[in-house]
Amino acid sequence: MLIEKRDHKKTTWKNKFAQSISLALKEDEVILNENGVIGNTCEDAAASLKHVIQKTIRKNFGLTSGEDYSQEFVLEKNFLGLARDLLEGGKPNLYFFVEVKYTAEAFAKRLKETAGSIEDGKAIGTEKLYSDYYLVKFSDIEINYNYVMNLDRKKAIKVERRVYPRVTLKTQVEDRIKHLLARIFRPKLQRECGEALLVSLSYLELCKDRIDSLKHTER
Repeated sequence: MLIEKRDHKKTTWKNKFAQSISLALKEDEVILNENGVIGNTCEDAAASLKHVIQKTIRKNFGLTSGEDYSQEFVLEKNFLGLARDLLEGGKPNLYFFVEVKYTAEAFAKRLKETAGSIEDGKAIGTEKLYSDYYLVKFSDIEINYNYVMNLDRKKAIKVERRVYPRVTLKTQVEDRIKHLLARIFRPKLQRECGEALLVSLSYLELCKDRIDSLKHTER
């Protein structure tokens, strides 16, 4: 799993662990017909939602369906569940998963390479450069009764996306040294979890048999 460690300057879930990606369904990103509205069929609505999800994944991480996903993204298959965010007035949230075809080590390298690169005239991941990411095995995740996640630094792969042009080489080297020292002297990384991450983990636990069966079928 790819988990984000939020920066203290973030608007929500400051200094917390969070889901790897989140997005809002914005009007200017949906697919519109010649009349300037979403089509009136379920297929039209599904196509618009799928378009926004995949566009955001490509914008944040440079990942595309044909090149990087292990299987085609299908709303019905990749849907985990629905929840309401009571902290935001009961706003509905939809949860999906995407599986990439890389090993954890190769995926970390891919994410580092794409941070700061140009896609459609814009730098990929620039809004994410002040967050750290960790790749962890689902079975290694531990959460206590205070909703604090404990990660073993030696088992988790840190994905550093603080790269040029937003961060100097000196800062990158300093971050790397701090990370290596932390692995030695502070082997456990503890952070409270954001609400959306907790829901994501719950749905992944509930749906893991279905996810495994889909992976087996695709192969």
